[in-house]
Amino acid sequence: MTSSVLIVENAIIVPPPVGADGRVVNSSAVFMPDGTRIETAISYTHGRSRHADIAFPTDAEMDDLPGTHIFGGIFFGHFGHFITESTGRLWALDEPGVDTRSVVYIPKAGPVADGAIRTQVSLLAAIGIDVSMNVVKGPTRVERLLIPRQEFGLDENIIAGSPRYIAFSRAAAARTKAEGPERLYISRRDLPLDRGTILGELFLEKLLAAEGYDIWLPHRASKEEQVAHYRAAKEIVSVDASPLHLLAYVARPDQKLAIIKRRSMDAVDFIHTHVTSFGGSQVTIIDALRADHVHERMRRIGRSSWGEVDFAEIGARLHEFGLISDPAPWRHWPESEMQAQLQSIEATAGAKFLRIPAGQSQPMAEEMD
Repeated sequence: MTSSVLIVENAIIVPPPVGADGRVVNSSAVFMPDGTRIETAISYTHGRSRHADIAFPTDAEMDDLPGTHIFGGIFFGHFGHFITESTGRLWALDEPGVDTRSVVYIPKAGPVADGAIRTQVSLLAAIGIDVSMNVVKGPTRVERLLIPRQEFGLDENIIAGSPRYIAFSRAAAARTKAEGPERLYISRRDLPLDRGTILGELFLEKLLAAEGYDIWLPHRASKEEQVAHYRAAKEIVSVDASPLHLLAYVARPDQKLAIIKRRSMDAVDFIHTHVTSFGGSQVTIIDALRADHVHERMRRIGRSSWGEVDFAEIGARLHEFGLISDPAPWRHWPESEMQAQLQSIEATAGAKFLRIPAGQSQPMAEEMD
């Protein structure tokens, strides 16, 4: 076992507690038996710790978790955050001398249902990583805890993954199957209103279908089907969205991926780094964003924003990258259709949406998907 895995006998894991007002307090830690906080167990996002400090529970009743377990960090129920923020220590599964497949997590906030745990175990299995999983419910004494370094996550210093982590993910990807079309568009078309996309996505789909692309709605498929499609495709177009982080785990050097920026956020840059670093794929970011349309009561850019894009620019860039043969039809999405779609969105939301020129509004922190 490498020196990058800390072994602690009788480690104490303390999850976020519930405060006097009934709300979950954003604090947690992993301690040595003597109460020393273990720095290696701190999980980082965008350069800061995911949870604030918490006192050592000297007089608290504790659960006991017998056996040997790998510390996985923070458990996220959200698919995109789990695949990027709850996986960065799993490289230890393949380390010499590690004889456990059990991973234990701290919940992000409050107790985690068994169904949510099963969902994420299945997600990992889809990308070739087989584990059993525990998420602590209260202060827990773990008989033997293996604490690896965090070597991947939503942080500019680790989003590319360490060489060891990439080797681990590549070995896992080799255990997955490839099955599906060679040309793929990853659509957000029928997601709920608060999971925005670009205005005119149906127009985009029509043009790509004419070029031979399969219009793929991953949220309607199992994770195994999604991975199989991503493994099989040679040419992929998508707006920036969390499914591309799943693609990154099984991406290949011979794949071409065009990512259409749909909101004024840097999420697309993290996706680009993840895919190119892990899969060696050829990736281009198409920034043809003219404006973000946001709910009048939110006024900030996030996953619910709707992107107004320049289709002529998108067509030109896709043609330049070799993903379409004819950019001419991309010049003709009528302004009237955009206004009609905006009216429909506002009617469904029961509120006005504000048009903010691209780059002129503060994005929501840490929002994905």
